[in-house]
Amino acid sequence: MLRRDANQCQYSGNRKDLTIDHIIPRSKGGKHSWNNVVIACVACNSRKGNKTPTEAGMTLANKPKAPIHPAVAFADLFWQQQKVNLNPE
Repeated sequence: MLRRDANQCQYSGNRKDLTIDHIIPRSKGGKHSWNNVVIACVACNSRKGNKTPTEAGMTLANKPKAPIHPAVAFADLFWQQQKVNLNPE
């Protein structure tokens, strides 16, 4: 998560006192999954509390997603390049 979220709070950009935040709180049915967790500083996590970002008036810097294994990313890039080479404009 730290690598995915660039070692910074996804609400404020702070790089100190980092924690894990559930976008949809677990108490409201949110899952502990890649798509529902982000890095947040203690101040933002406390401010957001048991609310969604919208309810708390906060905005995420990036939409969370599951990391891609390097081999999968390489294969995806390879096939995108092959598509370009087969269909030159």
